[in-house]
Amino acid sequence: MVYPASDALIAALAHSHRMTADVLLIRGADITPLPFVGGMVSATYNAQVGRTGTVAMERNYYEGLSVSTLSDVVMIRTGIPTIEMVPVMTGRVDAIQNDRTTGAVTLSVVDRGADIARALFEVPWAVAEGQSTIDVMTAMIQDVDPSFVVEVGPGVIDDAATAGNYEEDRGAALDELAKGINAVWLASRTGSFLIASNPYKGTAIASGITIRNGVDGTIREATDTVSRSVVRNSITVVSESIVRGVTPMRVTVRDTDPGSPTRWGGPFGKQNCIIRNDTLRTIPAATDFAQRLLNQSLAMVHSWTITTPHFPLLDPLDVFDTVYNEATITQVVESVDYPLLALDQTSIAARELAS
Repeated sequence: MVYPASDALIAALAHSHRMTADVLLIRGADITPLPFVGGMVSATYNAQVGRTGTVAMERNYYEGLSVSTLSDVVMIRTGIPTIEMVPVMTGRVDAIQNDRTTGAVTLSVVDRGADIARALFEVPWAVAEGQSTIDVMTAMIQDVDPSFVVEVGPGVIDDAATAGNYEEDRGAALDELAKGINAVWLASRTGSFLIASNPYKGTAIASGITIRNGVDGTIREATDTVSRSVVRNSITVVSESIVRGVTPMRVTVRDTDPGSPTRWGGPFGKQNCIIRNDTLRTIPAATDFAQRLLNQSLAMVHSWTITTPHFPLLDPLDVFDTVYNEATITQVVESVDYPLLALDQTSIAARELAS
């Protein structure tokens, strides 16, 4: 979901403005500003630890605060001080690199997804027949820390989870459960967790914001790439139930339209993809899932790289509109780099959303 910034901030981001950032060191109820001299936060949708950051410090500040990798958490924000500061990441201090020669200190920060991915199941996690997928996912996350807040985004439709046992990998178990309801799970900007609709699988929500080029626009540079490498004209879905004794399913759908430029075996050739989704229970469900993926892949997929002076409102999987030279294109964010210094640019990688 596009960050719900105030109208005043959205208007200010479209014009020249004074950008700043801050890093807050969180120790229980104590919050202390952490002086820094540079850094970057990167966010991507296709990783269990979706947000990573670096914070560059001078050694005297680092030593004065005694920053620790054992318990310290930081929140990183950017914005316009007179209007609103926007959190872009909350996570643990994961590593500290101390350059003894130059005196430079660099903190590596990971989002709370790392807490989940690193907490393997000590015993297999059993899922009973008929349990809500969202309830199971919430329980798996809060089993790591009961204080974790789990939110469900718009467009997510709950369904019963497949019964069975998940052996070790908590992150992979959450991935599998989310696939069954066409969703993804990710850590939020503020340290909570979100179960979000997956726009690439037919459950996209409406565009949340528009950015444009030109005199009143925020786009500084844009590169549009069209490639056949991302197109697949055959999709095979494999579902092997985690319940012992249930026969695996394998369903293939292809572009067989005689007039299609991407017809299987035609001038385009053959490019296929095999997707595993062990939450599917029936042949019709697997066929429907494969067809949605095929329809998405057959569209002429445009990949965009967009740079703006400062724009901290977009997150991975956000649906947004670009207006470039008066042409409007709906896109999905794949990754964002948020700078901590005013002279650096925000970089957004996105892909055109096909129906």
